[in-house]
Amino acid sequence: MSNNTDPILLKEAVNAFHTYGSKKEAARQLGIARSTLQGRLKAAEKQGLIIQTTAELVQTDDQLQRLRQTKTATATKYRTALQQLDEHKITNERLTALDNHAKKFVVKDYKVSNKKLDKNEVAAILVTSDWHFEEEIRSETINGLNEYNLQIAVRRIESFFQKALKIIDMYRNDFRINTLVFGVLGDLINGYIHEEFEETNLLSPPEACTHVFEHLANGINYLLDKGNFKEIIVPMCVGNHGRTTKRTRSSTRISNSYEFIIYNFLIKYFAQKNDKRIRFQLPTGYFNYLDLYGHTLRFHHGDSVRYQGGVGGVHIPLNKAIAQWNRARKATLDILGHWHTLKSDSKFLINGSIVGYNSYCIDIKAEYEEPQQGLLIFHPEKKVLHESKIYVEEK
Repeated sequence: MSNNTDPILLKEAVNAFHTYGSKKEAARQLGIARSTLQGRLKAAEKQGLIIQTTAELVQTDDQLQRLRQTKTATATKYRTALQQLDEHKITNERLTALDNHAKKFVVKDYKVSNKKLDKNEVAAILVTSDWHFEEEIRSETINGLNEYNLQIAVRRIESFFQKALKIIDMYRNDFRINTLVFGVLGDLINGYIHEEFEETNLLSPPEACTHVFEHLANGINYLLDKGNFKEIIVPMCVGNHGRTTKRTRSSTRISNSYEFIIYNFLIKYFAQKNDKRIRFQLPTGYFNYLDLYGHTLRFHHGDSVRYQGGVGGVHIPLNKAIAQWNRARKATLDILGHWHTLKSDSKFLINGSIVGYNSYCIDIKAEYEEPQQGLLIFHPEKKVLHESKIYVEEK
């Protein structure tokens, strides 16, 4: 219905004209052009509309008020829709650019051959995950079982690298260790995956990324300078906390991760150093496979294993998941993080955490354990020979 046929607007024009005595003043009071008012008066005359009673005027004003409110609400929704469309367009462009950038860094699977190995030759598999670098844990919120902030995070990360080499050197009394596999399994930052983290995190995700990059680079430099390894292979996985989206996405998990940016920066940084001893293996999907002495190692963060508590812990759903994954590509060993509890058997190693016991552990009913990371000694024929726990917090 046009403005020149709407009965409510026509009555409004008639009443205004008779109230103010002139078309010019009536049009000014209604906030419309004089020509618009004249059109409405002519239409009203054709329809035989007359001056309304007081009750009719009140009813007309009420109808006009509701009409204006509906118009305002519609305009607001329209503007909001346009704004959201622009935001989605910008986000899509950024994600497309990041995805295209990611494709440039697809790295082939590396293989560590077992040819011409000394009978005492073994590889060390060092695993790190679940730093949650910018998370704050106040002691009083979890009954004094843990405390965590930026200073504590740095101390524990440095302790992790230092103690790892000390333990590896101990194994060198019995074995020759020239190869280090350093698995970086994600959740290095805490991110904004829950609204409360926007208030409680000590840094924003981009700020946390800069710190994590620095400490990872320093740690790897330490392994290169002090570790006496002939080669260091670094398979990397992204976690669920570092995502840029509200929910984890399957097909674009990698390109929607802050950690993928950190890993790319690491590759560029070490490429400039031109050290042939180190090789990085970027993730191209949820899994990151490595062939070690003819055995397939399957690295992943661990969040795809569904477990909501219960008898037997995460072991039962994990073993079921491994059986299904092995139908597609068989692996000798699964190495994962996410669960903040260091556990292992012949089929898998679940890594501990740097952040330690927190509210998440309470939610998933995890056992209490001190902050720690895992280390395996892997033999070409006997597979996992030894497992060590690296406690990262001094008592």
